[in-house]
Amino acid sequence: KPRIDYELLMGLNPKNFVITTACVLGILKDEELVLKLHDKFKSNFFVEVQNHNVDKQKYWNKLALEYNRRYGIGLIHANDSHYIYKEDKKYRDLFLKAKDMIYSDEGEFILDYPSYEEIVERYKKQGVLTNAQISEALENTHVFDKAEPITIINKDIKLPSMSKNPNYDLKKIIFDVWQIEKKNIAPERIKEYEEAIRYEMDIIERTH
Repeated sequence: KPRIDYELLMGLNPKNFVITTACVLGILKDEELVLKLHDKFKSNFFVEVQNHNVDKQKYWNKLALEYNRRYGIGLIHANDSHYIYKEDKKYRDLFLKAKDMIYSDEGEFILDYPSYEEIVERYKKQGVLTNAQISEALENTHVFDKAEPITIINKDIKLPSMSKNPNYDLKKIIFDVWQIEKKNIAPERIKEYEEAIRYEMDIIERTH
């Protein structure tokens, strides 16, 4: 759900921002826009590559390499990281489904938080980038080491107000649903569930 439109993007100071084309759902297919952004942001604009070993990612990586070859646009590696360890993929779909964010295109993607060596090995297995191009894409990620922290964003909780008495209303919702769901719970485990519910609700109240 993009938060930045074209007008805002083109109004940015090109010296103060780093722009990338994003993942397979990004703007790589829009050559006109890619060239306009490259013209404005110069060396602060990059075409993004990722190392998923699937046909769709290979196709977009080849297109990124073509932009790199024809127009001199820098390559940059990126990771979509939804979990830390590769074996935690089984939890990813539960998390994304809860957010209504299941993308069929990502079904075979590995969305962990890999080491440098793992990243390189996956690119080699993918077989699209040369060793030099892999090195360039990873080296260019260091551009963010030079960036200053964003200080205009405070740490206040940004959740919208749902109720004049949210704790009371949330408890009522949970209580009403629990009266239905507890019928499916073994009687000897009712107390265990209710203690867990109270524990979670206490955290919600204390963290506002």
